[in-house]
Amino acid sequence: MHSEWFCSQLAETIGIAVPPFKVIQRSDGTLVFGSRWEGGVPNEQWYEMIANGTLRFEDVKDVLANVFAFDNFIHNGDRHCRNYIVRPQRNGHALLAPDYSRAWFSNGFPLPALPLVGQNTVNASRWITAKFGAYISTASTQDALDKLESVSDKHVSSIIKSHPQSWIAAPEADSIVAWWSSPARKQRLDGIRQGIKDGTYL
Repeated sequence: MHSEWFCSQLAETIGIAVPPFKVIQRSDGTLVFGSRWEGGVPNEQWYEMIANGTLRFEDVKDVLANVFAFDNFIHNGDRHCRNYIVRPQRNGHALLAPDYSRAWFSNGFPLPALPLVGQNTVNASRWITAKFGAYISTASTQDALDKLESVSDKHVSSIIKSHPQSWIAAPEADSIVAWWSSPARKQRLDGIRQGIKDGTYL
């Protein structure tokens, strides 16, 4: 539940849309992570909408690229092509990136080394590239990576404190904040930048 909450909050912080979420209290009193079931969502997947002309790849490729960079940072290897929500907007559609149950702290901490080659996130990105064209580059992922670099350890601490403290032990929370302010976070971001530039992460 910590990973879902933390990653959803962090995604929103850097401008990646996620479904609305909140802490839900079950009938037995336990507090759990819950996200809203999106109403009005098209029955088709986003890639099917591109194929039939109701959605343009140009309109979503930057979102897809930034989500790819974000997923690498939080070590989310399970971003398959059906792992997005298309939400109609007043003008066009928005692409939301839910589901962080297999990301972040669920992989152990500090995070495992990259790349994610062989996992769903990279397999999906290769399928998208083959189907619709190249979309992941240094330029298309710069926004997400630069914004991740600008997030402060104080903000990270506030994200952790905003969910029930039963979701994470105090020493684990402290280790996240300490890692965030250490050179290791910058090294991970720079590694993603280089891996995208030279293709080793693609």
